[in-house]
Amino acid sequence: MSEMKPGRGNPFLILIRSFFHNRQRILLPGIFIFLVACDTKSTVQVKEIDFPGNYPVLYPKFTRYPSPAFNTVAQFNPPALLWPASQKKGTTYDIRLSGDSLFQSIETIHCEAIPWAMFNPHTKLDAGEWYWQYKTSGDSWSELNAFQITGKSTDLASAPAGKFLSNISPDHPRVLLEKKGLSDFRQGVRNSADAQALIQQGDLTLINILPDESAGISKVKGGDGYQQKKLSQLASLQLSNSVYRHIDGWCKAYLVTRDEKYSRQATTLAMRVAGWDPDGITSLSDFGDSRCMVSMALVFDTFHDDLSHQQRSTLLKAINYRADRFTKTGLT
Repeated sequence: MSEMKPGRGNPFLILIRSFFHNRQRILLPGIFIFLVACDTKSTVQVKEIDFPGNYPVLYPKFTRYPSPAFNTVAQFNPPALLWPASQKKGTTYDIRLSGDSLFQSIETIHCEAIPWAMFNPHTKLDAGEWYWQYKTSGDSWSELNAFQITGKSTDLASAPAGKFLSNISPDHPRVLLEKKGLSDFRQGVRNSADAQALIQQGDLTLINILPDESAGISKVKGGDGYQQKKLSQLASLQLSNSVYRHIDGWCKAYLVTRDEKYSRQATTLAMRVAGWDPDGITSLSDFGDSRCMVSMALVFDTFHDDLSHQQRSTLLKAINYRADRFTKTGLT
């Protein structure tokens, strides 16, 4: 069975859109962003930004110039400050940002020991000209960079982490749908064609043999070490994709019907994945690794109240192990 693609043809997405259309309801930020991102009819409003004629290059393959710079108008307020990264492992950076070109103002923003070549001030900047510099920690400051904040700059100040976290519901489920509106959702969509499509998909995959870890071993041998590595990564990814497609479909079918046959199958597969070696076959592909993590997270969230304490503990341990790999290496 083919995998559902984000967009107009995704029954679960259409269900959520139609149910919440014209209702004064507040969805999780992640759901709202997902809907906007998957709406193939949406158009992006691009603001006209003034660039000087001598701006070196707009979109290099790798960051070669600091940005924003050359006194251009920042597209967003605040903008993310970017600069060329060092190839030396373990390099950290310092930045300073101010409306004062001498950086003597008490409102000057400083940040030290940044592990990546990017900085977001996370606060709205006043209109006017702004100056910033960066440096490798312990070295000299870069040349002075300048940009403008004007009425053309779109406000994009992020909420403080504490406020963001406090708005996440303590109840489960809360990823695909929130528990608070789940009963009304089921009542509103149970007879729709889209709900039937989700149920049909879930039923078709119930008869499949559950994916086993050994299925992630490549049966094709490469001609050299590089080919073998790529073939092994592909086999690993295909296994993880299969896990995700099954669990994602069963979770959505359960949310529509509350039929325990979907929760039993999804939980069985998730517990199987939790028992796989997280540093083994499924870690060969970053995307596959993340699919395993997300699959277990969906089961942990969707069926949280029906899982035993031991099941929740096992899943959470396996989820955290894989998630830590991304936060410690993928983001740095």
